[in-house]
Amino acid sequence: MTSFGAEPNSHVFIIRARREPREIPGARPEWRFWIEHHPSGEQRNLRDFGSVLAFIRSYLPDLELPADRWEAVRRLLVPPIDTRRPDE
Repeated sequence: MTSFGAEPNSHVFIIRARREPREIPGARPEWRFWIEHHPSGEQRNLRDFGSVLAFIRSYLPDLELPADRWEAVRRLLVPPIDTRRPDE
């Protein structure tokens, strides 16, 4: 059986996303991401999903996916930021 790491035209990414509570009363939790490119073992700890997408794109330079498609993926996975104060 062939592993993904042995296939030169195949990439596997492992992504962990978690919400961390804030110490500021009423503040929204923050997202934290960990990603690994499995074939190379390269790992990153990231604070925003845009950085996760940039990491993936760095391994897929020939992927012809319009920027708006990447933005659509980001919007699905990261809810919009609520800028209202808790007392509003």
